[in-house]
Amino acid sequence: MEKKRFILITLIVVLVLGVLVILSYQNYQGAKNVASLTPEEELILQKQVGVIVQRGDINACDQITDEMYRSVCRNNIALARAESTLDLAYCKLLDDKLVLVNDCERAVVLQRALQNRAVEECNSASDKKVQKECRENFYLALALKENDSDICNEAPVDS
Repeated sequence: MEKKRFILITLIVVLVLGVLVILSYQNYQGAKNVASLTPEEELILQKQVGVIVQRGDINACDQITDEMYRSVCRNNIALARAESTLDLAYCKLLDDKLVLVNDCERAVVLQRALQNRAVEECNSASDKKVQKECRENFYLALALKENDSDICNEAPVDS
């Protein structure tokens, strides 16, 4: 049963990566032309990325010869580590094209603030706008997380 679950999870990861790669082609500036890779080459690259992402070895992404797939590999690992460790340093490893650093920081600082029940954590984001958004969303998110509407009363009132 455990082997079936592992295979299912692996297939889901590969499919998600495949969709991400296809969608990313449209937004990635400086990437190779899609027509330059055959479907077989794309499938090989997708499998290679999937294996590396599953291992979580960000340095192994450098083995990937295609620039866009290399970025997808690094982004997936960096984002997963940022979310699992709540460490903003991993957000800085993102390419800021396919996955924006601010989006990563926005998620990490809010989760860290909620985990520590400390709105001050929002100030650890490097972008002032992300800090402000975090502070604005903190009390509502905490109230929802803890199922306690009284927390909303703790939010500062703009004057």
